[in-house]
Amino acid sequence: MPEGAGEAYQLRFPKPAEMGTDISFGAVGKDSQGLADHVAQMAGKDAGQAWEDPFTGTGYTGGGVPEWQASPTQLPDHAEIWKVTADGGEAPVGYFDKEAGSWTRYE
Repeated sequence: MPEGAGEAYQLRFPKPAEMGTDISFGAVGKDSQGLADHVAQMAGKDAGQAWEDPFTGTGYTGGGVPEWQASPTQLPDHAEIWKVTADGGEAPVGYFDKEAGSWTRYE
């Protein structure tokens, strides 16, 4: 969560078996591809990603939570959006209804 932010939102759903995921190795900044590749190669990968803030490029969020880069996939039924507050509180906001192709807010 960016410094001073009161809340952030997370998309949560179980990983489909066909969905590829890679650790988000790289570096931060528009002109950092060379450094991003170096970081990835140290981890045994071919290439890294030049990320923009708030991504760290280390495979972890700024708070130490593991972070992955996922290949595109269709949202599964009942994927959820959660609000996470600066004090660590969490609350569900809504869920995806695949049949309707829309989001429903939790009341």
